[in-house]
Amino acid sequence: MLRTGIIFAVTVVTCASAVFLSGCGSTIVQRPIIIQQSDPKPVPTVQADVDIQILTQDLQPFGHWVDSAEYHMCWAPNPAGVRSDWRPYTVGRWAYTEFGWTWISDEPWGHITYHYGSWVDDPIHGWIWVPGRVWAPAWVAWWSNNDYIGWAPLPPHLCMRAKRIGHLEAKAIGWRASQFSFVDARHIMERRLQGHVRPLRENVTIIKETLNITNININSDNWIVNNSISVQNVENVTDRRVKHESLMSVTSSREAQRLHKQGRAVIYRPLKKPSMTRQQAARQAEQERQRQEVAKRAEQERQRQKVAKRAEQKRQSQEIAKRAEQERQRQEAAKRAEQERQRQEVAKRAEQEKQRREVAKRAEQEKQRREVAKRAEQKRQSQEIAKRAEQERQRQEVAKRAEQKRQSQEIAKRAEQERQRQEVAKRDEQEK
Repeated sequence: MLRTGIIFAVTVVTCASAVFLSGCGSTIVQRPIIIQQSDPKPVPTVQADVDIQILTQDLQPFGHWVDSAEYHMCWAPNPAGVRSDWRPYTVGRWAYTEFGWTWISDEPWGHITYHYGSWVDDPIHGWIWVPGRVWAPAWVAWWSNNDYIGWAPLPPHLCMRAKRIGHLEAKAIGWRASQFSFVDARHIMERRLQGHVRPLRENVTIIKETLNITNININSDNWIVNNSISVQNVENVTDRRVKHESLMSVTSSREAQRLHKQGRAVIYRPLKKPSMTRQQAARQAEQERQRQEVAKRAEQERQRQKVAKRAEQKRQSQEIAKRAEQERQRQEAAKRAEQERQRQEVAKRAEQEKQRREVAKRAEQEKQRREVAKRAEQKRQSQEIAKRAEQERQRQEVAKRAEQKRQSQEIAKRAEQERQRQEVAKRDEQEK
């Protein structure tokens, strides 16, 4: 499969990004969408507010109510029902419906909390649900690039009424990395996304590499439609056809839970109860007051236990930190001792090497001295031999000259004798 960049529909973008975004003048031809056959009840024609009291009653078995400093009474799931690293919009899947991308939760309370109201990461209580009356396929902002798709819960002030939310509105929010859930783009259609959500520590890097592509619109019947992701390009990157799932409108929370277990997409629209008499209203108000009082006491007890637990955890953390610091200091002392030993060892080896070099230098100097003396002696001997040879040459030269002189004298003497003999012979010849 040739992976291509995911094309997202963003209402306000620059055409320079048209390679990855739809709606900039280029026509995107989508492949046919497979329709999932069902027999749902028709979705109400016009979006209308629901009875929020029924929603809060439906949530009662699955969590507890907390008093948020900013949002007042909010709901939080029971800690036993979620993982320690749990975040909203992670336990379930994304489905494509007549209202665009819709979150289908695997949690028994998901048909309420992911379609009404908003989720907030409270510094004291953790993730809490702020109640709301307006239904949406999912109250999230979207981020993406060619490799990742991510989403994060929108803040409550954007979830109180049906309105268009584009990437500019979402960009103005002060987002934190811990609010996001990212998956590899090829996994966006997986049946259970929780196993594909990237580790939280990777969010900071991924956010810097992705683009805010939030595009939530309102249709003619005042229903919210989530068109942030292009169907065709989800099909391209996942190599799967996107099924169009029709939403079923139900008025019973139990029916919504049953259908959710079957993987069906529903709109939960609780019916308002008939008007009550003044006595019934007073009795119900008293019951609600007592229930809230019990919930408040339970919450106070839970917070007290939480504070005690945090104090104990802090004490244990401090004890661990103290031991870690002591161990660090011990290791630091051992490290310094080892470094000092190594330094002394290095200094010892350096001193030994210095002494060895000094001895070698002295030996070399003695060798050079002897070599110089030897050469001087050889030179003296050579000069002595040369002197003797010169003396011998001179002696031989003197002897040669003396011999030459003697021979010259001998020759002269013989010549004189021959002259005298000839003179005698001449005289004798004359006398005859």
